[in-house]
Amino acid sequence: MNAISGGRTGPAPWRLGCIALLLLVFSTLAAADVYVRGRIGGTVGGDPQPGLGIDLHVERTDLDVRYDDGSAGDRLEIGRIGISLFESPAPGVRLGISIGRLGISQSGRPATAGLDPSGYFVGFDGLGRWALTRRLSLELGGRVAYAEADDSSGDDRVDLDWWSATLRPAAAVTLGERVELRAGLRSQWLDGDERVTGATRSTTGFREDRVTGGFVGIGLLTGNGGRIHLRADSGAARGLHLLFERSY
Repeated sequence: MNAISGGRTGPAPWRLGCIALLLLVFSTLAAADVYVRGRIGGTVGGDPQPGLGIDLHVERTDLDVRYDDGSAGDRLEIGRIGISLFESPAPGVRLGISIGRLGISQSGRPATAGLDPSGYFVGFDGLGRWALTRRLSLELGGRVAYAEADDSSGDDRVDLDWWSATLRPAAAVTLGERVELRAGLRSQWLDGDERVTGATRSTTGFREDRVTGGFVGIGLLTGNGGRIHLRADSGAARGLHLLFERSY
């Protein structure tokens, strides 16, 4: 897509790659000397036993952003559907990759009115989990992701691409043998470019206006490594995330 081939004015990709490497090292070291609780019907997070897994996820997010030139528009409305492949190489550690499709609506942007960009995303995920008791645990998750989308109408065209890095510290409580509750904080750094061509031409950088927020979630452990999870985000990124997962 043009968003890949065009010139990029955002931060160098190696910086976000370093963040991903730090997440990997941090999670691996944490798993080396902490006790992780035993399996409870396919628990979420770093699985107590090494193994593979896959999930299907659907989400809708309203993301507050700021455009570098001060032009109008303050929100990206993003819908995603994707799959994740993950592995637990050691107790308490989960590493994975996510890919999928996305659609975008830009609120209050006269330059892109009538255009609804769509495209793809890819993300690299890491998660470390520490048990405090059999039913209470702490976890730290992270993701480094890239996304791009475009649309055109007549001679008018818009291309968007952005990098993001996210951290999610959380606490999880298991109720009985089937239900898991989760709550935590979210910090995200996002930086991207919007390129408009047609009657007018412009390249405008954008970034997330606020980097902190919170989330709560509830999960149903269906047995045999299955799980259904619903998460609600607040703050700069407001939305819902629905996930269907199976571990092997």
